[in-house]
Amino acid sequence: MRPIFIALIAVACLNIALVVAGWFGYSAMASRKAEASTLREQVMAEKLRASQSSRLQDTLKEVAASRAQLNEYLYENSDEDGLRFVKEIEVLAKTTGVNVTISGADFVGTPPNLTFHMALHIDGTLTNINQFMRLLETFPARLVVPSFSLQLGANDTGSIELTINLLSVRETRPAATVNE
Repeated sequence: MRPIFIALIAVACLNIALVVAGWFGYSAMASRKAEASTLREQVMAEKLRASQSSRLQDTLKEVAASRAQLNEYLYENSDEDGLRFVKEIEVLAKTTGVNVTISGADFVGTPPNLTFHMALHIDGTLTNINQFMRLLETFPARLVVPSFSLQLGANDTGSIELTINLLSVRETRPAATVNE
């Protein structure tokens, strides 16, 4: 009877060992699955960040490329840039065949509400005046026309009294100073 009792105890210990090993394996697999799930989430989050970073870098490259083009149409609060704008309006007038007379041009206001105000008198055919006004509408800088008066003349001619406010004026930054 004793060998049977020892065999039963051995089988019971073996069963207990198998149950403990199975439970340990199951819990280890569950924790590995949880770790794998966490790692998958981290990898997906990292891929999303990499994608966003890549898109941001592309956007920054596009902005840097277009910044030079944009700077052409932004004017500083300076006589040189005011003169540059006047010359561009005169080029539009020559292009369309109208005569333009500028009766006043100056920077008005204070930053951030600084504008370049210009009063114009334009003479020409109605077709040419229309072309000039269309070019003003498509001018790449931001313009506002606060007053406009058209006088019709003989033989399909006319004249316009016009004021233009250039809003694409940026504040001139003061030179950096060195602290001693």
